[in-house]
Amino acid sequence: MSKPGKRKNKRQNRTLITIGILLLLCVGLLGWALAATLERDALRFSSSSGKAVQPAAGSGDPVAPTDAQPQELRVRFSAVGDNLIHNGIYLQAQQRAGGDGYDFHYVYENVQPFFEQFDVNWINQETLVSWEVPPSTYPMFSTPGELGVAAYDAGWRVFALSNNHSYDKGATGISATLRYWEEMPDDVVTTGFYRNTEDDSGIALQEVNGVKIAYLAFTESTNGIPTPEGAEAHILYTDETETMERLVRRARELADAVVVCVHWGTENSHEIRPDQRELAASFADWGADAVIGTHPHVVQGIEWAEGTESGKRIPVAYSLGNFLSAQSQANQMIGLCYTFDICQNVRPDGTREDVRIENVKAYPTVTHYDGNYENIRCYMYRDYTDELAGQHGVGARYPGFSMEYIQEVVTTYVDPEFLVLE
Repeated sequence: MSKPGKRKNKRQNRTLITIGILLLLCVGLLGWALAATLERDALRFSSSSGKAVQPAAGSGDPVAPTDAQPQELRVRFSAVGDNLIHNGIYLQAQQRAGGDGYDFHYVYENVQPFFEQFDVNWINQETLVSWEVPPSTYPMFSTPGELGVAAYDAGWRVFALSNNHSYDKGATGISATLRYWEEMPDDVVTTGFYRNTEDDSGIALQEVNGVKIAYLAFTESTNGIPTPEGAEAHILYTDETETMERLVRRARELADAVVVCVHWGTENSHEIRPDQRELAASFADWGADAVIGTHPHVVQGIEWAEGTESGKRIPVAYSLGNFLSAQSQANQMIGLCYTFDICQNVRPDGTREDVRIENVKAYPTVTHYDGNYENIRCYMYRDYTDELAGQHGVGARYPGFSMEYIQEVVTTYVDPEFLVLE
């Protein structure tokens, strides 16, 4: 038999336990009521500012705000003109390699830091490049494969191959250059040679920072050389209007942005021809977002072209001039680096707005060589100096070559809206 004191203690314990449970229930009910009140007040406050956050169905977690802002995607893009490899350039590259192959890195080392700030670097590769075809110079060009390696190492990833020298080495040259670029790293993109223009295979695609870019390239001529018999690919001429239109419109469907290169204009002329402007307006109507012009070896202006049917406005650089060459005229030493931002908003539901082209700029470039075409290399104008200009080998024929002369040329032909000299 238990003692009376122990029975009393048990009753007291049971009482305390019961009281504790009741207190916990009260606290829980109070907490639930307080939380509900706070949530209701929060919704009332948010609604009054037009920014209510509603609970998701079947869940206590909120969904995204109804006024969520789109995400902006941005691609910084650069393009330079003719990479025109005369024998003076490749023979000097051979000397720098000590007779074992070619080393072209020297020609780009002064400009490489500038191009490191861009997401995409585009270049017009004016000469065929391969490991197979022996090197040769004007008028039928072929360039050693080490050139492409040096350009890649300096930051270029998009190479336009459609120009008046595309057929210089016949079907053999076309096959060799196609193999060469296909063996380059996977992030290399080429445009301008078409195995088949009846499907999408000639539309080069590249995705950068979430934006898909399509590239196409066309040329006015191939110096009178017809498409070589048995060639596994061909270029497209600018008079093949229906095919160009179909490809640009199809590229518009496949990509967020469409960049077109066209090799056109009059050699060694700064003047833009009416037919260039007409074709630029057509590219806008067909869906292009930007046009890159090459071929004249000297700079021509940058303008906004407006489609005659669509009213769409796109930037057009009519000629970027030479980027690298061993030509001999003073104005052939001057080129442009054409830059812009490709911008696109992605809505909260995942749909995309049309791309915008912003911050269109033109940075002058200079091909420099010493006396007798020695040490050919590239500079950005902003890094060039009066001292270098005074030492330029072109000064033997054009004594007025100077920083002032370069500035006079670019300010004459490039609108100040775009031109950046510093």
